[in-house]
Amino acid sequence: MEYIEQVKLINKNSRLFLIGNVLSSVGFGAFFVLFNLYLQKTGISMKYIGGVNSAFSVGVAIFAFFAGVMSDRIGRKTSFIVSSSVQVAAFLFLILSRLPILLILFAFVMGSASSLFVVSQNPFLLENSTPVERPSLFSLEMTTLILGEFIGSLLGGFLPKFFGGNAIGMQKALFISLFLILCSIIPFVFIDESWEAKDFSENFLSSVKAPFVVLKNDFKRKAIVSIFVSAQFLIGLGAGFVVPFFNLYFRSRFHLSVSEIGIIFSVGSIVIAIGTLFSPFMRKKFGKLKSVVITQSSSIPFVLILAFTKNIYFAVVSFLFRGMIMNAAVPIENQLFMESIPEQSKAAISAFMQIAWNFSWGISSVISGFLMAKYGFSILFMLMLVFYISSISVLYFGLKEKMDE
Repeated sequence: MEYIEQVKLINKNSRLFLIGNVLSSVGFGAFFVLFNLYLQKTGISMKYIGGVNSAFSVGVAIFAFFAGVMSDRIGRKTSFIVSSSVQVAAFLFLILSRLPILLILFAFVMGSASSLFVVSQNPFLLENSTPVERPSLFSLEMTTLILGEFIGSLLGGFLPKFFGGNAIGMQKALFISLFLILCSIIPFVFIDESWEAKDFSENFLSSVKAPFVVLKNDFKRKAIVSIFVSAQFLIGLGAGFVVPFFNLYFRSRFHLSVSEIGIIFSVGSIVIAIGTLFSPFMRKKFGKLKSVVITQSSSIPFVLILAFTKNIYFAVVSFLFRGMIMNAAVPIENQLFMESIPEQSKAAISAFMQIAWNFSWGISSVISGFLMAKYGFSILFMLMLVFYISSISVLYFGLKEKMDE
């Protein structure tokens, strides 16, 4: 009941953001089920598929900091609209392109644009919530995102079959997902935001320097940011070996159809959503830092099962639980980080986390494409495991003396 009462307190701006977030996540949910399989169907090799996935992440990593500065200057509403519009354009060219170099280029543009959205959303939620409603809002944002992905995964699994099951059918399904992402811009337009956009020619260099100046003499905060960023880099490195290629994992090892993969992904979204609803209760019982460490550590046995099992039921159950456990920690970790950084440059400093995650994800995605083609998936899961453990260790031992629970 307490959770429901807190949800009722959420204001108009946050509600509009959540609606746009749902529409966008439905579109991207279908995209993530289909796109690698679509590329494979059109004859793109594994190493180039790895390159396309990497280009998206590298685009986010390269532009995330400047996107953070831009968000602090133009406002969150404008950032959401600009980011979504450019992503729609890049997505359109990805669907229409066949040359690997063009696919890599447009994936890079799409990733670059998405960085503006990603670095703006947590500051937006913080700015449009009170301390009382904040834990529920961060959790609800994650839950609506995942529920949208659930619907998108179902669409991505069944629409190609409806359109014939071939590459053209997959392309038509991708066009529908593109339309949904386009529709997500509409709620963002109606957000009420009093934000005075700054002239980019004026003091832009000062805006770039601001986060570093803020942290320069604040040694405790500088250490906390460094630990978070290091842990994020390591966990992104581990995730990048496997997570972008789960659809190929189920296709290659267990020979599942696109619709079966779509069902697994959609159930995964529901399970993850259920897990994130428990994050406020975990935070209350164990504190923020211990909750993150406990949940992430609990995923380790499931990674081992995924690495070696030949049983589809074990693989599906492990896939579901690994996703639920890892994502249950995300709202808590986001809140913990946002409350640890200075008010003046939240978007710019939060961009450091996106840079760390996406740069490391991009590195491991490229390497993964080559390893997958030569050695299969088991080695990728073992690499994931090594970097997961490293990340958890850095986070816990680095922050346990520094954080006030």
